[in-house]
This record gives sequence, structure tokens and C-alpha cells, in this order.
Amino acid sequence: MPHLLKYDSVGDSFTFEEGEWADRIVGDEDSNPDPTFVGREINSMSYFQGRLVMFSGPAVIMSRTDKPLNFWAETSVKVNDSDPIDIQSTAAKVNQMLKGIPNNRDLVVFADNAQFVVLGRNALTPQNASLVLTTSFEANLTATPVPAGRNIFFAINYGNFTGIREFFTSDTADINDSRLITQHVLKYIDGNANQLASTSNLDLLLVQASDEDTLYAYEYTWIDDRKAQSSWSKWIFQENIKYFFFRESVIYLVSKIGNSYILESLDINTLPDTDLTYQVKLDRKRSIASVNTTLVDPLPHVAGADLSDAVYIQGTGCPHPGLRAVVDSVDTGTKTVTFTEDMQGGTIICGLRYTSKYKPTMPFVKDQDGVKVGTGTLVVSKFFINCRQTGTMRATVSSPYRADRVLDFTGRKVGNPDTLIGQAAITDAVYTIPFRENVDNGEIQVSTDSHMPFNVMDIEWIGQYNKRGQRIGG
Repeated sequence: MPHLLKYDSVGDSFTFEEGEWADRIVGDEDSNPDPTFVGREINSMSYFQGRLVMFSGPAVIMSRTDKPLNFWAETSVKVNDSDPIDIQSTAAKVNQMLKGIPNNRDLVVFADNAQFVVLGRNALTPQNASLVLTTSFEANLTATPVPAGRNIFFAINYGNFTGIREFFTSDTADINDSRLITQHVLKYIDGNANQLASTSNLDLLLVQASDEDTLYAYEYTWIDDRKAQSSWSKWIFQENIKYFFFRESVIYLVSKIGNSYILESLDINTLPDTDLTYQVKLDRKRSIASVNTTLVDPLPHVAGADLSDAVYIQGTGCPHPGLRAVVDSVDTGTKTVTFTEDMQGGTIICGLRYTSKYKPTMPFVKDQDGVKVGTGTLVVSKFFINCRQTGTMRATVSSPYRADRVLDFTGRKVGNPDTLIGQAAITDAVYTIPFRENVDNGEIQVSTDSHMPFNVMDIEWIGQYNKRGQRIGG
């Protein structure tokens, strides 16, 4: 300690080197004492109002303003506004300050069972700095809390599962609070969280728990002060994800393949690919220009890729942009793919399939107070899946009392003027799924492994509710 990572803009390179702490140049241990992290373990670091912040034991220690390696007072005669800040908690049962997140002009400090605020509405000085206990929620701080706009997400433990809380400041009162955003999926995130990442541009939070190949995605939408959407899903990757972070609309992932680490990107922006009417949905996607009848080593960045299972889409300059390029043969020795048709020097978009699945919560009947009524039987005759700009899709109806029923939808409808030969079969449609089952004895799932878009807007149903009894008020 300390170490410095320096960026050279001229040479476009980084240098990692050992740094040096500033020395005490005035006073002694009584008039200019050591910072309280000396001789203690430093739990984490942050940066706030031009000060390097250390969290050690019950203390929060800040460097001199704009001097991150200097934790000594400038003079032992008087206290200057730019001098270091060293404050401690006096709250009962709180003895370790673990993390600090700058948020909403303040510094939110997390202990394992409490949250504090260092008020930063004005410039911090040794005279006005204090640790204010604001809430007392237990937290799992193995995963560093992450800010998203005015809020901060942090993890909590549910035994063998993870929950997520949202720390926020009230607009109408000078108070802080925390809401649980996993109350409807208490046993969804398996294991304890080890990393969080969020972006306020896309209103998206990613959580990694015990399975390193899985990221749990929380998507939310605010309308004024009301949260209109709060949905959880999970992304399963082929390799273990070691680290991930956001940069605008792009998620960067560091994954491990064998003994190598690779950096991959996932753009959440759904703009169509160049000269296509849709965005090609493929894993490890790559665009290759100037293609005629053959393609050599199209996926060099994918170890052990089966080129026969890869998907090749015609792009700019090809005979039929948006349609698949039909493969005639694959030479595994030279990794050469030969097409049945000349691509005329156009661009081929290639990659591997992945599967998207959506399994909705089955419907149920509520009373006037919004409480589920369990004294009757709800039998649904059919579901209506409203899809927007969707290609092929598969619906599966499952029941423990009969074999699964599978329905495939191609995106093409007879008589639909938007269904044209030579163009990708992408359309707006409402698909009907016969169910004819008690909702307690079955479920439906819609999925696709197509390279074309898959957008489920809403699901409607028709059914009959038979009431078996009547509630008696007590």
C-alpha cells in the first residue's frame, strides 16, 4: 500500500506501480496523530468530494482535499477545512464500516447491519463531518452496493438465497429508507450474491450469485413516483463470468475459457443491424464483409465452435438481406463454410444460437381487497399471446397428467400482406394456445432459439371460475 494505476494518454497504455504515502511534516503523534486505519485492516475504499476515503473498523477516514495520499494535517496549530477527516460511529452493535457509495450528494456508508450517511450537501470539513445512522437493515456486503440514479441496490441473505433491497431518499421528507424488490421471488436468486452492476440509462440491475455462469437481471420502470414494472429473469452463459460492468448501453463481461480470460460485450441497444429490418439475435455475433461462396474460420473467437450449428444471416450487399445463407458443406479441417448461393461480396452476420424462454405466472382470482381466493377452481380454455415484431416461436403446455403439448408458430400467416417471399418472417400477431386445464395443474412456456426477434407484449386468457364455498367473516 498504496499502489497506483496510471494511464498514459500519449502511449495509450497503463502502468501499475507502487506509490508513496505523504509524510507527517508538522507536529507529533499527539498534535498530529496517525490516521486510525494505521495498524488496522482496511475494509474498502471510496472517493468523495476530492478525498480518498478509507473504511476501517468503526471509522471513516478521508484524506486531505485533492491530496489522496496525504492523511496528515497541514499544521498542528489550527484545523483547516482541507485537513483530513477521521470520524467514528457511536451506534450500538456497529463496529465495522465496510462499504461507501457516493449518492445524491451524500456518502452512504454500509455496515453489516446498519446504514449511515455522511452529509455532503455542503463542502466537508473536519468541523462539520459526522456519521449519521439513517437505517438499520442487514446486508450482505460481499457484493458491493451499486447506485442507480437516486437509489442504491444492496444484497441481503435469505438463508441459501439472495434478496435485493433498494435504498432511497424520500423527496418529501429528509429521511432515508429501503424497499425489498425481491419479495415476489424470494427463492429465485440461488446462493449468496458476490457481484452487482447497474445502469440508470436502461433501468437494469445484474446480480451474480453462486453460479458463475448465471446473471440475474432486474428490469424496472418508473412512472413519476410509481414503479410500473418490476421483473426478474436470468441469463445463462456457456462460460463462467468472472467480472462484469456497464458502459452506457453495453455490458462488458470478463469470462474464463480454459486457462484464458476474454473480454466480451453485450449491447442492450436493440437497433436493427445495418440494412436489415431487425437486430440479429445470435451469441458471439460477428459481421464479415466481402463474402462470396466460401467463408474461412468465421468464428475464430469461439473455441471448439461447431460451424455446422452456427447460423449465417445475409446482410448488406447479399442477395436477400435478412434471410439465412444456406450452407452447402463444412470442411472441419480448414474451417471452411461453403454456401449454396453466391453472396455477391456482401456481409454475412454469423454466430451461435441461444434460447430465450418466458414462463408466465398462472392466473388466479382475487377478491375486492386484492387477496387470492382459494375456494374455487379456475379452468382456462385458451391463452392469447400478443407478440410484437416476432419471428418463430414455440409454445409448450405442461401438465403432470398428460404429455407436453408443443405448438410451433412460424411468423407467417396466409393472407397477411406483410408476409412476403424473400423477406424475414417477422410480424405482429396474436397466437392462440389451447389449454383446457385447471391452472393449478398446468403451466405454459413460450420460447425460441431463432436469430429473429422475440417480443411478448402481454398475455390474455379465457376461462371459467367455479366457486366451491363461501368465506365467513370472523
